[in-house]
Amino acid sequence: QLRASSLDRLLEGWQLPDCMLLLLMCESVNSSSFFRPYLDLLPDTVDTPITWSKEEAKELVGSPVLHRAVKLRHELARSFQEMKDKVFDKYPDRFPPLLFSYERYQWAYSILRSRAFGNYTLMPLIDLMNHHPDSRLAPTLLSDGSDALIARREYNVGDEVWGFYGRKSDADLLLNYGFTSSPYHHNKFNQVELVLDLDLSRPSISESADLKHMLVQACGFSITQQKFALYKGLIS
Repeated sequence: QLRASSLDRLLEGWQLPDCMLLLLMCESVNSSSFFRPYLDLLPDTVDTPITWSKEEAKELVGSPVLHRAVKLRHELARSFQEMKDKVFDKYPDRFPPLLFSYERYQWAYSILRSRAFGNYTLMPLIDLMNHHPDSRLAPTLLSDGSDALIARREYNVGDEVWGFYGRKSDADLLLNYGFTSSPYHHNKFNQVELVLDLDLSRPSISESADLKHMLVQACGFSITQQKFALYKGLIS
């Protein structure tokens, strides 16, 4: 069992996400953890594309989610290896390999990615809310440092209270949480990424390049930006 001060020393200078990952892993194997009632409610797995088998990932062929999931898996493996080299391998008595494995690291990462609010904060019960693209109900930080859910409409007994995870497309929802809004709800945040495969910082080489240059500047974008999200309809 590690004390918080001990963790602080081990991860001095590390970024908050890495600190939260290690803290969650430590608490999850601590049978006497203060957070045990909450930890026991967390799922054993989070079904997102980063955990899918090759056969399951074939369903994503033709979707940009596949490339993003593969890239994320590589980044996750690298970040685990860094923590393993700097922490786990240096203190094997404190971090037994069977308990602090890549699988547990991946689990902690998926829990934080799919359930944390704001500054990597886990909130029991609130994280049970399902997402709806038309809802705007999300934790609000109050002046005293606490969080609150502020209802912006009346609810009847038995009504489902939908949360809002942010302006996320179905691709974002699938990658981060393991579900999509469609076909159950219209997701106005669905988008298609338009890539202008042209170095607009170079002298114009054709009439087409001139038109693209003018369009980008007219829309208020930097001439070095080459990826743009296209939405169907209006976003409010």
